[in-house]
Amino acid sequence: MSKKAKWMGIVMSMAIAAVPLVVVPAQQGYANASSTASVMSTPEVIDRLHTIVLPEHGIKLIDLNSVFDRKYKEFRVTYTDSIDASVAKFNNEFLSKGLLYIEAISSGKAAFTVTAMKREGTGTQTDSVDVIVVPADGYTRFDIAKAIELMGIVPAKYQTKEQVKELISTIKPITVNVDESYNQEGNIAPKQAVSSPPIEAIRGIDKRDFEIQERIYDYFRDPNEDQLDLVITSTDENYVHLTNEYRGSLFVGQHLTFIKAGQTEISVLVKDGKGGITAGKIPIDIRNNEIRIAETISLDMESSHTVDLRDYFPEMNAPTFVLDEFPPNYEGEKIIAGNNYTFYLHPGTYKIRATDSQKTEHQEFIVKESDRLKDRNVLSKSSLSLDIKSFFLSDAPNSAFTYSYKQQGSSVTGITYEAGADDYLYINTDNAQQGYPISTRVAVTAKDIANHHIYVDTIKVQLYEKSLSSIGNKQIMDVSRLFEGIDWNDVVITTSPNITASRVPSGNSYVVELSGASSGTLVISYKGSKIVHVIPFGN
Repeated sequence: MSKKAKWMGIVMSMAIAAVPLVVVPAQQGYANASSTASVMSTPEVIDRLHTIVLPEHGIKLIDLNSVFDRKYKEFRVTYTDSIDASVAKFNNEFLSKGLLYIEAISSGKAAFTVTAMKREGTGTQTDSVDVIVVPADGYTRFDIAKAIELMGIVPAKYQTKEQVKELISTIKPITVNVDESYNQEGNIAPKQAVSSPPIEAIRGIDKRDFEIQERIYDYFRDPNEDQLDLVITSTDENYVHLTNEYRGSLFVGQHLTFIKAGQTEISVLVKDGKGGITAGKIPIDIRNNEIRIAETISLDMESSHTVDLRDYFPEMNAPTFVLDEFPPNYEGEKIIAGNNYTFYLHPGTYKIRATDSQKTEHQEFIVKESDRLKDRNVLSKSSLSLDIKSFFLSDAPNSAFTYSYKQQGSSVTGITYEAGADDYLYINTDNAQQGYPISTRVAVTAKDIANHHIYVDTIKVQLYEKSLSSIGNKQIMDVSRLFEGIDWNDVVITTSPNITASRVPSGNSYVVELSGASSGTLVISYKGSKIVHVIPFGN
């Protein structure tokens, strides 16, 4: 294998990541395969990787994005001979992140090829490299006399005084965090900064890797002022759980889950994009979630919602409550006398403080305006059904609603409601009082517990007298009030058997012509079963 004469030996004794090492012999194919790279063209052969010398148990890290052209984003490693896997291993987890992680296993020589592929389209680059592993005394130093044994393994490499001198200088017993051999000319790898304040985190609230990335310059400096990028390699699982995210085989990011309050560190690799890599740590200060996830309350103009504040502070013993923050120009109640507080439609953020003999905690509430159900008109001696769940569709993750209802004025109007097990609301006017117009109100509360969102929407149900007139052998029913403001093209009319119903324009709305029988049932539906009026007529 023809390689440049330059030798590199850098020992990284710092523990990198406690993740399994995956050996990838040639017959196993891709270490990070992708369907987009399945069609291989003739590769472009480059010569940027050089012979690597490591002591037993030594570790080498190379930023492949600085070795190969930037358009190549996926990588595979193949051994020339499967027996080479007993000399050095490669870490598949790091390879997916664009890092070549080599661990020296036992003394000897391994040859392998790195192939870089595009994520889309065709085209590859390849580079071949030898790894020579030297017998070592311990993990951080090795006997320089062992270098003489290396000369016997590859004697052709050590014919001149300069060759031997380069070998001796390469394998000196030092601990190094910087892969200078793969830096671009004149580049200096990033350095860990002098101590900086820790990143604050809240137990139970995850952080994505880009949120850590935003603070990278607080903890690392680059002498060349290059843009830095990091990969999280490990955490103390007692405090923080690290999740690597993939889309198929493509690495797309990481996120941290904070398990327990306390001080800890996360281990990272910091790259400058020009070959410089530094291993380091970032301090994390994890605190208990004193401010809980904000509860959002969406109201219409006629609605309010009362909360029992003890439900939000279940671990506290007989706390007292204070409204610490409220929206500008808020003129509502600002003193919390007991355990309940009622929110009205004054949009904004409210913060309530709870205090007992042991501690103080806070809960935020966000009030928004929402009117999903709208007011409805009904006819006498008829019924209305509303598919409530169709009005509360949500894009929020794991969204699942529970519903409750409260009516005002049923004893006065005789308009009644029933909550169906199928999340339908049924309004009935069979026993409604005479005299028009009369109305009632039904407050619908929809709770999305998983996403901390409560909707309260009050429907005004307005009753109108059923109007039925005859013209010849046809009966005419005025239904114009039932779907005010709705596109009648989405309305479907059906009737009892042997009755024909047709929709006839009347001004800006419609009436229904009925023929074939003097009595029956008219059903008018909007968008399937979202809104359905059932109207008996005749005797």
